[in-house]
Amino acid sequence: MNNSPTTVPAHKPRFAVFKCSDGRLQLVTKSLFRDGAPGHFFKIMNAGPLVPPYLFHLIAQRPFEVLAAAILKGVSGVRKLVLGTRFGQTPKAQARLERMVYGAHSALGWLAISGIYGAFRYAITAKGVRNVIILVHEACGAHEENLGPNGHDLWNRVIKRNAYDNMRKLKGLPQSRVVENWHLWYVSFSKRGIQQYNHTTQVWEVMSVADIESILGNKLNATSVAELFQEVWSDPSVDYSASDHEH
Repeated sequence: MNNSPTTVPAHKPRFAVFKCSDGRLQLVTKSLFRDGAPGHFFKIMNAGPLVPPYLFHLIAQRPFEVLAAAILKGVSGVRKLVLGTRFGQTPKAQARLERMVYGAHSALGWLAISGIYGAFRYAITAKGVRNVIILVHEACGAHEENLGPNGHDLWNRVIKRNAYDNMRKLKGLPQSRVVENWHLWYVSFSKRGIQQYNHTTQVWEVMSVADIESILGNKLNATSVAELFQEVWSDPSVDYSASDHEH
């Protein structure tokens, strides 16, 4: 059986989706981002999601990305070169060359495509992504942690602002100029709804199933947005009266 990458369907996603790794959000979005072949979405997740300033990436991350990528490709090149000589013909030599490549990737693979910007650059240049969805949600624990108890009254306002700030930072990436659409979505658990930021009016507007379907190009398995929240609210062991509600 041929297990080479050429036998795998090409991944050409339509959207890069930046979202929080919160499990509650995954319950809502698993129907929202229901993939069709060979995969419509390139998902980038962290707590928040939180994006560092582009200048930080440019100074502290990008030089190491470039260096790591060059080393990794160089190691692969050395292996191929040696395999083409008499020194690379024995099983022992071939095993050593493979270990060399494995060692390089173990040490530097994470650095060659590092963090949010590295993943986003890869999604644009290697996967052809031209649409972005930045998805934030009510009562995000990462923002609660950062604000502390004295900032609780600002909690969800900061979360919404974070979606806009993330877009502004990601637009600093030169490759992002080819992005055609930037969608900012806010998931409200307490209201069982999804809002989208209107770039013209600068107002968050409630989305319908039709609104979501027209953007994603997918049919949802729901007749209303509220249906997407059924699993979040379905566990009888959870004390929902103690849940955090929108401020």
